[in-house]
Amino acid sequence: TLVSGGALGVAANNGTNVTIALPTLISNDVVVSFGGHFNRAGSSTGPTATGWTTILSNVTASPFFVAAYKVMGGTPDTSFVAYGTGNVTDAAAYGLYCLRGVATTAVVGSAANFARATSTNPDSPAATSPVSNAWMLSLAMSVVNDASTTLPTNYTITVAANVNDTNPATVGGGVLEIAVPGAENPGAFGSWGSGAWLALSVFINP
Repeated sequence: TLVSGGALGVAANNGTNVTIALPTLISNDVVVSFGGHFNRAGSSTGPTATGWTTILSNVTASPFFVAAYKVMGGTPDTSFVAYGTGNVTDAAAYGLYCLRGVATTAVVGSAANFARATSTNPDSPAATSPVSNAWMLSLAMSVVNDASTTLPTNYTITVAANVNDTNPATVGGGVLEIAVPGAENPGAFGSWGSGAWLALSVFINP
């Protein structure tokens, strides 16, 4: 289940790091983070803290994007901090899903399939789960400032954040529980402006 208050998104401009206050978590809750920023050479992307396991890291072309997860221990985190570029012309945006009652060992249940392009409407590719009742996460980021984005059809629990800058940033995410093992193709998000984007599909095991 989603921890109350656990669909979270924050964006920051002027190259600053992004900080997100977490809901009250308990041991074995799983937090999935995603997002990034413009492809600023030499910049870092993703969580600033240790203890995170990378699902996907794209730091070769715009947008720089990292998705990762962390299984909370006996003293769960109370905040999440992720890197901006340090350059005042760049925005950064990140989102979180805080999950309870999901797998804590084999957390990721599929390949981390992603697509990248420059256009409107990020389009997450298909991914395949071998188990029933897995959570499909469709996660996207674009170098654009857009507050009116919509989720792929049938997806719920919106995570969204955006902010303007010379190189702006918008993130969006949605969730769909897949009852029967097999492939799921989320399809495109809607109402995004045109920019360099990355869209990721990944299953989280129940």
